[in-house]
Amino acid sequence: MWPVSGILFIIVSPHIANQIHANPHMSMQRPPLLPQFFKPIAGGPNMFDMREHDWKPWRAIFSKAFSAEYVVSLIPDMVDETMVYSETLKKFAEQKQMFQLDLITLRFTIDVIGKTILNAHLGAQRGYNMDRYISDELSKRYREYKADQGGERTKAIVDLVLQSYIPEQLGLDSKTSGDDLDPSFRAFAVSQIGLFTFVGHDSTSSTISILKSQPFLINDLRYTTAVIKEALRLFPPGGCSRAGRSDVALLSDSGQKCPTGDVAAVFTVHPELQRSPVYWPRPDAFLPERWVVKLGHELYPIKGAYRAFEIGPRNYVAQGFVMTELKVILAGLVRQFDFSPANEEFDSLNHQTRRAKVTTYRGERAYQIEEGAAHPADHYPCRVSIRKRG
Repeated sequence: MWPVSGILFIIVSPHIANQIHANPHMSMQRPPLLPQFFKPIAGGPNMFDMREHDWKPWRAIFSKAFSAEYVVSLIPDMVDETMVYSETLKKFAEQKQMFQLDLITLRFTIDVIGKTILNAHLGAQRGYNMDRYISDELSKRYREYKADQGGERTKAIVDLVLQSYIPEQLGLDSKTSGDDLDPSFRAFAVSQIGLFTFVGHDSTSSTISILKSQPFLINDLRYTTAVIKEALRLFPPGGCSRAGRSDVALLSDSGQKCPTGDVAAVFTVHPELQRSPVYWPRPDAFLPERWVVKLGHELYPIKGAYRAFEIGPRNYVAQGFVMTELKVILAGLVRQFDFSPANEEFDSLNHQTRRAKVTTYRGERAYQIEEGAAHPADHYPCRVSIRKRG
């Protein structure tokens, strides 16, 4: 904020936010200040902060890789990694050990993304060099593609990206192109795949085996989807920023014109918008029923009030992947484990008291903190137990 970053235009109204993605000029352009914030995370230009003319061709490539049909084909790999995650949780349950769920889940998520994007196990819990691994894997896949263009490809997203990029972006016959990847493509691909990894983490065996053999059944989990969407409403992973324009004024809910030309960024604050009592009945209550009621019901969401993955042409390209991954995890684990928070135990072990820090926000001890993306405070210390059968 000013004077550090210039004046920000803050939006907490879905009606104003809808005007942005409906405007063909404003909806596409990121603010100029954004790259300096993403560079430490992504290492260079990426689809989150690119200007419109640079972003469009890359969006076309990754949109193919994250198509709904293709994401469903990745479910068996997600199932395999979920089973490994289940074994990790069982060990914590057997040892009756406190742990930080966010950190364990982050490493699990990295392995899921590595398996589905790179078709390789990254070994996140054993340590690795992400950039070097991705770069080496890109070179390997590039050589394989050049040597056998008609051969059967794996289901990894990186293969789809290479197949789209080589002939379409370079405009070359890949048989006659160089022996190694173009440096600019390599640098972008490494930072982009790394960013995908960064953002966007008995009965189990029987349930999840069904999904492995019949992955399309994931689309029938209506209430599970509602639970995920409600969790993302209460705890959205980020916000949205767009560049202001001198020729664009946004209308407030009361009809007042608000110019955007002299601001550093137009920023939609998802946590505030998605919990606003103006647009959400019982905004702090966890009510998955919001997502299964019919139009006209008091809980039915207002258009544009839910923006966990943003709306419009620059929405999150991998949102279908994320939702599918979350449904696989819940389908496989939710009936096997019970989780209980261990915040007071964590505070005691770390010599923290309630006077030393903020302990709750809006009644939540696991309130969100910023660590690149949003994470639960203290990374959600907890204990897990294996659910007893009745």
